[in-house]
Amino acid sequence: MRVPPKVPYSVSNVVTRASMVNDLNRFDLPEDAAVCVHSAMKRIGYVVGGVQAVVEALLEWAGTHGTIMMPAYSGDISDPAEWRFPAIPEDEIEFVRSQVFPFDEKNTPTRFMGAVAEYFRTYPGTIRSAHPQSSFTANGRDAERLLAGHELNFRFGASSPLGNLCRLGGYVLLLGAPYNTVSLFHLVRTFLPDQDKVVKRYPIKDVEGVHWVEAEDFEYPVTWFDDGVDFLISGGIAKVANVGECRAVLIPAREAVIALVEWLGGDTKAVRGLR
Repeated sequence: MRVPPKVPYSVSNVVTRASMVNDLNRFDLPEDAAVCVHSAMKRIGYVVGGVQAVVEALLEWAGTHGTIMMPAYSGDISDPAEWRFPAIPEDEIEFVRSQVFPFDEKNTPTRFMGAVAEYFRTYPGTIRSAHPQSSFTANGRDAERLLAGHELNFRFGASSPLGNLCRLGGYVLLLGAPYNTVSLFHLVRTFLPDQDKVVKRYPIKDVEGVHWVEAEDFEYPVTWFDDGVDFLISGGIAKVANVGECRAVLIPAREAVIALVEWLGGDTKAVRGLR
């Protein structure tokens, strides 16, 4: 069978590390800023150098006094009884639970975080927080300050890297990523009234082996995230610029959380204490 030749195609706009830095500089970012980045590689455009170029452009943009942070979630390190895609038959849950790998800060891959976040996880100088399911990675001057104290309970709460991002006066950058990926908005949930608590279970490895531990938490729906970003943009809190082929949004973390908590009917006093 004759295979037809591949049809050549052209690229209308080549994106490079240098051009990305130029585009990112449209944002008035302080030289010592910490930025939590959510990215969608396919939306950035045809990037010469691929994910390496994107990560190195972000680090160059942040500068020697800045810090880049990214989510490094590993959602499969969770109780199989909660799984829905696929759901585990009840009579198989205990067996599957016994096969779940415990979290390893160096070797556990990200899950559904995208190519940029996964590459960043292994980039020289990058470190990772200790939460087994919802860790963050960071690289730069304030990496350790951002990731310190990431507790099992309330994984997106005030003591998480997201709370630390607010304390440092940091930012969130959506680099072509969908609005429903903004992890900062999970922090907002923890400042709203009448939130039902849930119990999460994680496998933890220590000198005695692997055992499952329980942690208190909330559920974190994302159905309001699109409206939340639109609210921040329309209110002039978030800034928008084109980076490569994508629309990028820069959000000041602490200011955004205060505005969103108030918008959603919460008490902003606790948020204002994130200093």
